Amino acid sequence: GASPAMGSVATKRSKVSRTYSEPDGAGGGGPAQKADWDTMLYLSRFGYGLVGSEPVLHLNVEGHMSKEGYTKYEIRCALRLQDGPETRGPAVVSEQGSAEALFNVLPMNWTCWKRLPELRDQLYEPVRRSLGSSYEAHFAKAPFALMGGPPGTTDRLEIWMGRLAEVVNKKLLPAKLCAALLSFLEAPAPEEGDDGLLRRQSNFREERRLPSGALQFVICEWRSDWQVELKAKLLDLGVREADWDDSLQLKDDHGAALRLKCREDGYPYVIQKERVTQGQPINFPVLVTAQGVPPREDQVDQAKAPHPDPPKSTPAQLSMPHPALSTAIQSGSRPTP
Repeated sequence: GASPAMGSVATKRSKVSRTYSEPDGAGGGGPAQKADWDTMLYLSRFGYGLVGSEPVLHLNVEGHMSKEGYTKYEIRCALRLQDGPETRGPAVVSEQGSAEALFNVLPMNWTCWKRLPELRDQLYEPVRRSLGSSYEAHFAKAPFALMGGPPGTTDRLEIWMGRLAEVVNKKLLPAKLCAALLSFLEAPAPEEGDDGLLRRQSNFREERRLPSGALQFVICEWRSDWQVELKAKLLDLGVREADWDDSLQLKDDHGAALRLKCREDGYPYVIQKERVTQGQPINFPVLVTAQGVPPREDQVDQAKAPHPDPPKSTPAQLSMPHPALSTAIQSGSRPTP
């Protein structure tokens, strides 16, 4: 069946949404025009269709593991800016149409775990239908994985996903499908602050104060800089590096104990704590418990009322075609109030 529509991240009327232009007549158009505008705004948060900031998608399959009773494949994803003179620092989106806020969130790295039937239904089949007769030309040397996941499946997926990223980067797929692919791959759509600056979604969730006084939170997923972000958060909480061994407890999703260390140059890294698990991969999410963290003034005691997860974007529908995104966004028209 059809997938549910994208979440509210694509429909927020904000300083960012007022910066980009809607298709002609979208302000008073029907559902199809509204869906087109939602797609444009969703993709623009990743840099697609914005002047001077076209991102490049990278996809790699690192391996597979039994999770939740199923064999799932680890897909590491990245969106990076094209190299060149246009690379600049972060900036606030202006009312005049500046599109520089994405430079504050790219490069972006994240990971997701997917079953083979999901990859077939949500990636392979929609892409094959969209490309039609040209599919074989683009994927001639990259056959998709065979049903049942026989030996060699990970290698086949690695090659196929790499070719998919090339097809996306060459703009051979309609914008609606690109949005659906990013949503299926659980790309963390940047969030806009009150100052108009787009920021990456936090990788920390479920922060709560335990009855013992310890502070507990979850690191949701692997990101290329997750260890750096963890060190920064701990220092911000007042947990000194010298106290990590005594005050920190880290456990991955399989219950393996972890240890946070720093190299001589100060760069942090996380390793398996027990000898029997050393060399094994770290399974996310990771649960962090920190002792001796003083309460913050703005922190509500959540020992009795756990903090709910924020709403997540759900996959976009795959059935609706979409015109060229960059032309629509850069057409110069302004959204109808």
